[in-house]
Amino acid sequence: MRTAMLPLIAECHSQIADICRRFGVSRLAVFGSAARGEDFDTARSDVDFLVAYEPAANAGLGDYFALRDEFAAAEGRPVDLVVEGSVRNPFVRAGIERSAETVYGPRAPISGTRGSARTRSHRSCAGGHSRIIAQT
Repeated sequence: MRTAMLPLIAECHSQIADICRRFGVSRLAVFGSAARGEDFDTARSDVDFLVAYEPAANAGLGDYFALRDEFAAAEGRPVDLVVEGSVRNPFVRAGIERSAETVYGPRAPISGTRGSARTRSHRSCAGGHSRIIAQT
């Protein structure tokens, strides 16, 4: 891990690794302001994770939302979860690649191209935030 990564990610590393094992995640990377650290607003910023699943995980949409919610609970803040290979726009993908820091699994470049997702936040019953994903 580079030193720019936020302490909140590093402090939860064992919990994050545990979550990854339970959900069949082969690789997890943090990107965006949480990876850079310099422009992360502790009061307002969410955490952006890029996830790749083990082929045998056969993760569905319910697994995706459950994984995202587990990460949000571990981090104590909203989480955006992007599945590796889902970012079609080469400029967006390049931006992710520039800041991505592997948190779990092998350090590897971002792969594939299939769809992209936009998110919006809403407050949950428990007072936290969750993200709604809309394919673009």
